Amino acid sequence: MSALSNPVMRVLCASAIAAFLALGGLPVSAQAADQITLKKGLWNFETTSVMSMMPEPKTGRSSECIKDDRFDPLAEMTKGGDCKIQERSRSGQTLKWKMLCSNAMGGPPMEGSGEMTSTGDSVTGKMVSRIDMAGSPIEIDITWKGRFAGPCK
Repeated sequence: MSALSNPVMRVLCASAIAAFLALGGLPVSAQAADQITLKKGLWNFETTSVMSMMPEPKTGRSSECIKDDRFDPLAEMTKGGDCKIQERSRSGQTLKWKMLCSNAMGGPPMEGSGEMTSTGDSVTGKMVSRIDMAGSPIEIDITWKGRFAGPCK
């Protein structure tokens, strides 16, 4: 059975990836300190996921039309209510965080840490999440990069 056939694992992977790829049209949080600056327009993204249960990394590519030049990744990750930011720090356009998700779709708690850096026309980041599934620790490492490609089509 594939790790991604488990509903908890699908939610964990999807929520981490969606937080960074579904940027177009996102609401802007009132916490400006957690916002990252992105150039409006078409962006190309590449995300690579490595899980202790998967034999090899999975890489995906997508394009998104960014409609707002400010993005709050922490607001996106905590939107569902199960995840809380435990620590956050910012230096320039680099945002770092630690989070705890209490109950992803009825599953066990998950802890994670990550960082995201923007230059305005490029963005990079990584997130490491850990979860204990019935006594088996699972680590999910996700890295991403994005680059401004021009006006939206």
